[in-house]
Amino acid sequence: MTPTTIREFPPLQSAIAQAESWTRFLNESPLDARYRSSEENLASLESSILAIGVKVGEMLPLTWRLTFEVLFRPGQESWSALHEFEAVRQTVHRLFFTAREALESTLKIAESMQVQSGRVPAEMARLLDAIEEARRLEEAVFRDWPSFEEPLPTDHSTDALHADESLAETLGISVEEARRRLEVRRLELHAKRG
Repeated sequence: MTPTTIREFPPLQSAIAQAESWTRFLNESPLDARYRSSEENLASLESSILAIGVKVGEMLPLTWRLTFEVLFRPGQESWSALHEFEAVRQTVHRLFFTAREALESTLKIAESMQVQSGRVPAEMARLLDAIEEARRLEEAVFRDWPSFEEPLPTDHSTDALHADESLAETLGISVEEARRRLEVRRLELHAKRG
């Protein structure tokens, strides 16, 4: 599948469009006015809103799996240019971004309904599960799929430990002892090289 066809791949584009339109509906719709309706209407509205939001989240893994299977078919020609690789990555990233945005908008509405009604919406647990599953899946998909256009983070201090700190943590020793051991090892390697 080429970048042009991935951008036109109907299941992927449909999932993105559905998530975008659902988010737009939730963000632009005057749902607050409907909260003041009867308890029966509120329950019906709550059920519909959460059901659709949950479906957006539950469709994400299925859409990703289908996209992955089409993208990475055995024997299929690989990408020949960096911009092709990046175009596919950005389109898939858009799938996850729009789904996450739709789920977060649904959660915001569900929380507002909870405050209004004084009870937890019936589908809240499924919605929270869908949000967590989407987060885990996105993290797994992009963990080893780097972007060659997005800038790398400049401050790695929060992401990784220095070698001496990592060794100290792993061995359960002080940082000073780890530094001493690293220096001894460096000297040994230097002596072997001659």
